[in-house]
Amino acid sequence: QIQFKQVSKQGKIENKRPKLLFSTPNENAITQGPNAVLNHLNGSMEWVVQDEKHNLTLISSTGKSTWTRPIESPIQFPIRQVDLYKNSRLQMAYNTKNSFEVIDRNARPVPPFSSTLKNPLPLAVFDYQNSRDYRLLLIDQNKVELRDRKFQKVSGFTRTKANLKYVPKHIRIGTRDYITMVEK
Repeated sequence: QIQFKQVSKQGKIENKRPKLLFSTPNENAITQGPNAVLNHLNGSMEWVVQDEKHNLTLISSTGKSTWTRPIESPIQFPIRQVDLYKNSRLQMAYNTKNSFEVIDRNARPVPPFSSTLKNPLPLAVFDYQNSRDYRLLLIDQNKVELRDRKFQKVSGFTRTKANLKYVPKHIRIGTRDYITMVEK
């Protein structure tokens, strides 16, 4: 059972129970999620969950299941939304235990954005200056790759090996961009 309730932190609380937005049953037990994603068509929030059979399900803001897609292994949440084509249509990028993939709003794979990985960390996505010139940092055991929004390797990023403990973070100081990494 999936239930979403609306809680207003700004307004005066008249009723102790939050307003129930929707409640929807799910065939299998949910193991991961919910992960909020934006519907670029109408601006509403939708929810992505994964069940015990590794099915990925998109649930609309009204509680209806939009689609269900089988995935080979558990997703390492969070799912990151990206606009790879700079056309205001959002795609979902994620890592599983042995792959990286980008799917569109209708759960179709977006070529060439897929890669086989071995035991990766969760996906790190950087968007310098909010220009949608994304950098996708793929971490495959001790191998590190920085890819651009066309899935080409980024020249100038010379780090190829790292034994990372956490997902790298992007920070900006002045006009310079830095990727911070914590190694084991």
